[in-house]
Amino acid sequence: DIEPDLSTPIVLDMFKAERRGSGARLTWRIGAGAGLDGLHVWRGNDIGNAVRLTGTPLAPAVSTYWIDPLPPRSTIAYWLEEIVAGAGKGWYGPAVLAAVSRESETRLSAPVPNPCNPSTTFELILERPQSVRVTVHDGRGRVVDVLVDGVQPAGRMKLRWDGRASDGRPASSGVYLLRVSGDGHTQTEKVLLNR
Repeated sequence: DIEPDLSTPIVLDMFKAERRGSGARLTWRIGAGAGLDGLHVWRGNDIGNAVRLTGTPLAPAVSTYWIDPLPPRSTIAYWLEEIVAGAGKGWYGPAVLAAVSRESETRLSAPVPNPCNPSTTFELILERPQSVRVTVHDGRGRVVDVLVDGVQPAGRMKLRWDGRASDGRPASSGVYLLRVSGDGHTQTEKVLLNR
């Protein structure tokens, strides 16, 4: 187990973690005259079970950042270990990285109008670029049309279902399901086609 040395003077002005795309960006600012020889980045649920992520010490700089390319999707904490020749080690943190909310990553807005005749529009909302598939299913679960299938950029995309099957024939009146699947998440919105 790692025991932090709480007697080490504070030399860190700021230390934070934030999600950037599929990675995490750690940012820190070191006070002037800190006299550090280097820093290591650690990650874990608490300092006692943290794992060192840096192989060699990072060179100290007044203001800098480091990218964790594959942070866990759950809430996780980071620590900085300072290295000072002849003085041992000191610890700073935690900088807590919030969990990814699956509901907010990939979703569909409610279709408008609903009921529709013959078309309806809705938005696909992605917080980061990812491979997604948006399909229209009939009441029996059969795929009627594929609206999106592939990697899409982050942001909002306006989509329209024209009330037709993928072969161009008009779909019959009834309940249809708009379904988005991406990054392990599926969401479904109902739409009533009223011809």
